[in-house]
Amino acid sequence: MELDDLKNNFEELGKINEKQEKRVRYHSTRAQILTVSILIFQALIYLSISHTTTTTTTIQCKNWWIPFALSLLSFTLFFFSFLDAATSFYRFQYHLDLNHIEQQILFAQIHSARHSRSVKVGDGDRMKHEVLNPDVVQLLKRKFCIGFSIFVLIAFEVVMLIACRSILCDADSMFEVRVSDQSSLP
Repeated sequence: MELDDLKNNFEELGKINEKQEKRVRYHSTRAQILTVSILIFQALIYLSISHTTTTTTTIQCKNWWIPFALSLLSFTLFFFSFLDAATSFYRFQYHLDLNHIEQQILFAQIHSARHSRSVKVGDGDRMKHEVLNPDVVQLLKRKFCIGFSIFVLIAFEVVMLIACRSILCDADSMFEVRVSDQSSLP
């Protein structure tokens, strides 16, 4: 390859990397927004249940499935969107890492072409196959962060689903005890 071809490939890869970085940021931001949205929506459901049980008894223990289903449905919708954003983030970040490695290889080829004035095509291809592996630690760190986020969201949802039933049913039993205690007073 000639020096001009290497420089053109380097510049094209730089432009591709800019677009790829925008995609990575978009999917990262999307995953973060969906995570916060899940937490806020579940907190609103929890607050509406706990507020309802302390002020009025419009939702009783026999209707515990209504907030349960609402919580589960909203979590499912948000969670699958979150999974899509997280996997897209991981995939685009992986390809961006590969592009950075290719760009480093091209830079090395440009540097060697300037000094020796000849570049063998086979050497660059061999070098790509040997070096074209992103940092394994970074990949594992990303996988761990995504997996841990998924675990925390699922655990939070399990707590919310248990709360949907226990808050309503425990509040009804506490209300019945208070009413029976007041009726036994002289």
